[in-house]
Amino acid sequence: MAGETTLDTLFSGALRLVQPARGHGYRFNVDAPLLAREALALGPVRRAIDLGAGCGAAGLALRHLGGCASLTLVERDPWMARLAAGNAAPYPPSEVLACDVARLPAMERAELVLCNPPYTPPERGPGCPEPRRADARGGALSPFLAAAAALLSPGGLALFIYPSQAFPELWRQAQACGLH
Repeated sequence: MAGETTLDTLFSGALRLVQPARGHGYRFNVDAPLLAREALALGPVRRAIDLGAGCGAAGLALRHLGGCASLTLVERDPWMARLAAGNAAPYPPSEVLACDVARLPAMERAELVLCNPPYTPPERGPGCPEPRRADARGGALSPFLAAAAALLSPGGLALFIYPSQAFPELWRQAQACGLH
């Protein structure tokens, strides 16, 4: 992986994350700590799940800040899942599932589901020349919403970060999945 990853930090170096180097995959951005901070404002939970976790930035930021006691990161790209597992190692109990959100195994429900899903529906938007990054940026929203609805414990909350101009579509699909 030499040259394919970088070591980057959040919170003045307190949270260290290995992620793809530029040109080698999707890199976390400001959305991850914003999502974690919003979740933290809701109060700590026993269990959280991060869907489409990438290298784990959002979920691990929440875990680092004390927002959850245990964390599951779900990432479909096996290489990114391995990066997430390495990043999660200092934060037990944390686990990483390398699978598509549409094919999740049976698992314990959570009080909180975080998600930074692909922003571009597969049939729209300009292509990205870097395959791993294109795969992370484009895709259907509905599998993430359906997974969140299935994984939430009664009274649980799902937090999605999504472009404001696409909110009506997010809301329509969330309601279709039983999320309100």
